[in-house]
Amino acid sequence: MGILSILLNKKVIAIIISLVVIIAIAYASTSSSSRRNQNPAGLITCTIQGDIGINQVVITNQNTGKSIIKTAANLPFAFNLTEGDTLRFNVTLLEGYAWNAWEINQYPWFAHDNPFTMRVGEDLVLNGQTIAK
Repeated sequence: MGILSILLNKKVIAIIISLVVIIAIAYASTSSSSRRNQNPAGLITCTIQGDIGINQVVITNQNTGKSIIKTAANLPFAFNLTEGDTLRFNVTLLEGYAWNAWEINQYPWFAHDNPFTMRVGEDLVLNGQTIAK
């Protein structure tokens, strides 16, 4: 019976090793972005960046009424919000600069309005662009 228990233990060890390999393969096959995104369901991230010439950015969540004020020294700035929230971005500039546009998510899409309002449905990166007068 001693040999039988040794053989059974080897089979158990082989099964355990097989399960560990299967779990490791399954983990490696998931996208790194899904492992990296630790936000609870329904939360997304907004990042504000800005060129020289920006004095401050006021970000107002129109769903909650809460505002965040950030000076140029605080940029870039990232925060979480609920998917579907509507945000209003209002920029004040330093003397000698004019507002150009928000570049949105590094797309060739720009919003020239200031203040600018949008409903946010995915992670968002806004880069405020100015022009020297």
